[in-house]
Amino acid sequence: MLEEEYVNQIEKKFQLNGWKTYREVIPDECKNWKNPFRVDLIIFKKRVGYIGIEAKSISLNNGGILAQAHKQVTKYRNKMYFNGIRIKLWAVAIKFNHPSNLPYQGSVDVLTREFFCAYGIGYVMDNLRTPKVDFGYSQSWAKIPFDLSNENMDINRIIKSQEKKQ
Repeated sequence: MLEEEYVNQIEKKFQLNGWKTYREVIPDECKNWKNPFRVDLIIFKKRVGYIGIEAKSISLNNGGILAQAHKQVTKYRNKMYFNGIRIKLWAVAIKFNHPSNLPYQGSVDVLTREFFCAYGIGYVMDNLRTPKVDFGYSQSWAKIPFDLSNENMDINRIIKSQEKKQ
């Protein structure tokens, strides 16, 4: 699956759950640049605010692309504004293009999620019954379901925890 197709897919899931979405966004401070940054997807819901998402569609031998996603998000965060508002939460959405029946599939997802969460970057988990953006593996308050069904979710605590990890 191509990255654009994957972003289309997750964008639709967010929209079905009432999120406003913005594609290929040039942040405020980059608009006059010759080659400005572009954020793959920005999502918004009043209860949560803005979340910037960098998406990648890769195979298992593309570890360098994961490093690129990490570099892009660390470059954007804490300095990117959209419509005059600083984007405080950032996440990656990774589509692994390999058969889903591989015996180590779950391990790859957990390893990747844990890596990004350790650095204050959320992980989009769109293949679950209740898709979510996970900002902390074992903390229920750090998970933002697309449908906002997590009563334990604490957006201010999520933002503070992510800032500490940067």
